[in-house]
Amino acid sequence: MAGYNFLIAKDASSISAEISSDAFDRNPILNNANEAVLSTSLYGNTHRIIAAASKRWSYGKDKKLATTVSLFGSLTSGNRFAYVYGGDINNDGTNTNDLMYVPTDAEIDIMQFSPLVDVNGVMQNAAAQRTAFKQFINQDKYLRSRRGQYTEKYAGENPWLNQLDLRILQDFVIKGTKRNQTIQLSIDFVNIGNLISSKWGVVKYATTSGYFQPLRFFYENDVPTYQFDPSLQSTFTPSPDLPSRWQMQVGLRYSF
Repeated sequence: MAGYNFLIAKDASSISAEISSDAFDRNPILNNANEAVLSTSLYGNTHRIIAAASKRWSYGKDKKLATTVSLFGSLTSGNRFAYVYGGDINNDGTNTNDLMYVPTDAEIDIMQFSPLVDVNGVMQNAAAQRTAFKQFINQDKYLRSRRGQYTEKYAGENPWLNQLDLRILQDFVIKGTKRNQTIQLSIDFVNIGNLISSKWGVVKYATTSGYFQPLRFFYENDVPTYQFDPSLQSTFTPSPDLPSRWQMQVGLRYSF
């Protein structure tokens, strides 16, 4: 079998919060966080393709042995996130909800960057930050497309996810009783592609929180000042978590 799902999800606020201040802090906006604006939802993957196949072979004397091989694969577009400043640029009291403006190279040249930034023990000056920020924008497909504009709410999308799972079942049928009994040995390989190649089946993301803050903003003597980490050269990074690793499990079942 195979299937495809296409989803468009929109809402005014994707944040599930117990108190209103959390919903305010985590809702990416341009100006007024109290204004309900219909936009892309944080939740729901736009595309998903799945496929499954299974085959059983019976053999041996009186068909007492059987082997079943099953494969399940999925290919899913990445989770959503918003590009926001690491700082309170509109002075609404929160440092996590201001959608980021994507400057042109000419605008970056006149932005005031912090004189020195400590990056892994190495001090980076304003010129190094400007150059690195330009390179960061150029390597990001979405940011390149928004030069001279603000980013959109949850318009960022992590890379596609792919996973292939394999299950092998071995049946040993015990006949001669009123009801046949079966001993079944199972071996499951989760994300078997990662077993074949360490580059396959790896989850990559910009953020798992829903908002990505590549550029820091603060006021220094009432002057807007920015900080950019020159070591940040790519939007997406491989996840070190279990979903990026292959796994194997063995099972034993007795049916009677």
